[in-house]
Amino acid sequence: MATWFCNVCEKYGLNYFLIGGSAIGAVRHNGFIPWDDDLDIGMLRSDFDKFRKVSIRELPSNYKIEYGVLKNNVFSSLLRIRNNDTTGIIVDEYEQNAPGGGIFIELYPFDNVPTGIKRKVQLAKSSMLFLALNNWNRKENFSGIKRLIISGLKMFPIESVWRMYEKNNTKYSGTKTEYVDTVALPSYAKQGIHFYKKTDVQQTVSHSYEFIDLNIPKGNDTCLRQQYGDYMELPPLEKRGTHHDFIVFYDPDRSYLEYKDSEILKKYFNGDISVELL
Repeated sequence: MATWFCNVCEKYGLNYFLIGGSAIGAVRHNGFIPWDDDLDIGMLRSDFDKFRKVSIRELPSNYKIEYGVLKNNVFSSLLRIRNNDTTGIIVDEYEQNAPGGGIFIELYPFDNVPTGIKRKVQLAKSSMLFLALNNWNRKENFSGIKRLIISGLKMFPIESVWRMYEKNNTKYSGTKTEYVDTVALPSYAKQGIHFYKKTDVQQTVSHSYEFIDLNIPKGNDTCLRQQYGDYMELPPLEKRGTHHDFIVFYDPDRSYLEYKDSEILKKYFNGDISVELL
């Protein structure tokens, strides 16, 4: 999938950059962190939107793109490229009795944001409010003003709420700003872990990553130190481990369709078995 994604970006002149643990893996391990298991990629909003459009005609028959309102009427605020011949079922999909899908790459849209903390936090809070509708669909309980607001949002079709959410996230797209952030992930935006100077990610450099080359931000060191501090220092043994354990069920050799109604998923997400025992 990574090779296909890179080829599409090269063909259409789209910029991308590794972020988070994937960016650490590139500079510290020349590939995946040994105890990590996914690939996280950032794109500035303009490139992100262009990729969404061109990927439709470039998509292999065994791949699918997930973004926006899904069939189970919840939001996918990240774009996932999934391989239908594999299994990568997320616990939320299992709990909502959603179809699920294959192993995925996640694309994070980076939007223009104001420099002022107050306006930046307000932008994230507005985004969080729209995403709260996902929790409503899961029948979680809210109280006070949040319950009233979400009750009001329920009057709108889910597609309309998604459009309002997207409009909020891209509020500063037509404004020249010094910084970008993952407004689509408001919990991250409130913490400021992806609050990057645009100049740090606008230009990228190629870096070896497993058996291919992938792009990292030219300001990769600055970005990673903001999120992790001394990212080149290995964490203690007790803090190492696959952070997706019991959150994502992986099987690279079989399609997710083979696990429909399987008791294996129930046992895995309950923590009763691990993938290694299958």
